[in-house]
Amino acid sequence: MATANYSWIGKKVLIAEDDRVNLMMVKLFLETTGIKIFNANNGDEAVELADKEKPDIILMDIRMPGMDGLDATRIIRATDKNVPIIAVTAFAMPNDEEIALSAGCSAFVTKPYNKNFLMEKMNNLLELL
Repeated sequence: MATANYSWIGKKVLIAEDDRVNLMMVKLFLETTGIKIFNANNGDEAVELADKEKPDIILMDIRMPGMDGLDATRIIRATDKNVPIIAVTAFAMPNDEEIALSAGCSAFVTKPYNKNFLMEKMNNLLELL
């Protein structure tokens, strides 16, 4: 299945991801879209960058050193109810999606990344803005 060509010029994404390989993979997926990328290595940085850069969408790794992605999501939601936040995890347990959504995430994606699934999910959320 061919990947659609997405154009997100003028949009910003915050990728909260502590694993360099996963970060490089997502950046590779996004390089042709024109979206501006910001990276946070932990939940504290994610909260700080979300407030400073006002991204249009956030990819939030759930398990990071220090503050995890769920706590970071709750803090971001206290001041920004609208930014789409996609929870990302490599260790999905049966109720993890429900936990992520109740923490304020807009969607849930598992690793390893399925490029088409991730890009379609991002596009659907960006179109709602």
